[in-house]
Amino acid sequence: MELVYVLPFASHRHSAVTTKAINHIESLRRKGLNTNGRFFCSYLESECVFSENIIGIPVPDTKVKWFRKPFQNALTYRFILNYLRKNTSDNQVLYMRYSGASYKCYKLSRHFNKRIIFEFQTKEVEEIKINKSARRKFLDISALLTNIEIYYIPLIQDFLFGRAIRKNAMVLAGVTNEICQYQTNNYNLDQRTILVSNSINTRDFKPRQYTPGNKFVLLFLRGASTNAVYHGLDRLIKGLGKAGHELKSDFRIVCIGNNFDIEKKLVSDLGLESHFEFLGYMKANELDHYYDMADMGIGTLALHRINLKEGSVLKVREYYARGLPFIYGYEDSDISSNAQLSEFCLKLSADDSPVDIKILRDFILKIRNDKNHPVTMHEYAEKYLDFDVKAEKFIKDLAAA
Repeated sequence: MELVYVLPFASHRHSAVTTKAINHIESLRRKGLNTNGRFFCSYLESECVFSENIIGIPVPDTKVKWFRKPFQNALTYRFILNYLRKNTSDNQVLYMRYSGASYKCYKLSRHFNKRIIFEFQTKEVEEIKINKSARRKFLDISALLTNIEIYYIPLIQDFLFGRAIRKNAMVLAGVTNEICQYQTNNYNLDQRTILVSNSINTRDFKPRQYTPGNKFVLLFLRGASTNAVYHGLDRLIKGLGKAGHELKSDFRIVCIGNNFDIEKKLVSDLGLESHFEFLGYMKANELDHYYDMADMGIGTLALHRINLKEGSVLKVREYYARGLPFIYGYEDSDISSNAQLSEFCLKLSADDSPVDIKILRDFILKIRNDKNHPVTMHEYAEKYLDFDVKAEKFIKDLAAA
């Protein structure tokens, strides 16, 4: 079998999604599965080489100004189908990151019937509904048009084509067990599923050089642009606001990324400015200093807000590879099933309650007693969370499907 990894809406080379796809392809090749990447990008003017076995292919950009997203989606899938018809053979299986239902996606799945694997990152319909509920409540033309584009059109397309697209798949892959079950249960299918929880390329990271300071330093990382409600940093802010003065004074929280306006207002309202440092977006190599000084990383604390109980968050896998203990607020099958991985993280309740700062202090003091924990965590990441480890499992599961 030969696998063609298709990324329909690829972003720039160093984005999290694109980097994950490249690492996935390279690990599958190292483990013996012939895999090539075809990344379709609207920002490219000509074909380019992402790496030895991965080609970036330019996709036409829609000229439509209203409802750009569904029109661009249709244009992209029509282009992908035409390209793959000409450039794939019958012994090749497609592996595609799912980007939502549409007629053109259905046509692609029908053409490659039982020769395509879709990878699902979320419970799509649930996320569509939450996106609408997060929009402005008052009625105006802009809000109405936005809701048509991000809510009504996606829901209608999922109703019309969602089940058929999945039924045409050879296998359905999901990043958590919960998402795998959703794909079959919600669409009344008996399709086989494969768990493909997120991985980390431990070769890219070294154990941090940790030296405890006078204060307990917590590190929060946010992506380049997202201010999604599921991050849950507000739970920590409210917890610090409730803490006593002496306990509160021991903590410093460093937040790196963009779009912190909501969190900054909450910090100001609670009079916590002296405990928070909001920094801009940084590249990976610029983060080393902050990893070295941090006692604890802040993982995702509110996945329940998007109706998810389980997660497979890339950020906490980087924490592990760098050797930074962390807190999180959901079920992670990689961690909960592994006593060694569970040792260096603290699972909080999956609700909106403020974080108990005393519990964080006690956990940090416990971790500080193990001066070798960055090296140990890095070794555990190599053993359990690395792309090569997950690639071996994927190949075995695919052979059994």
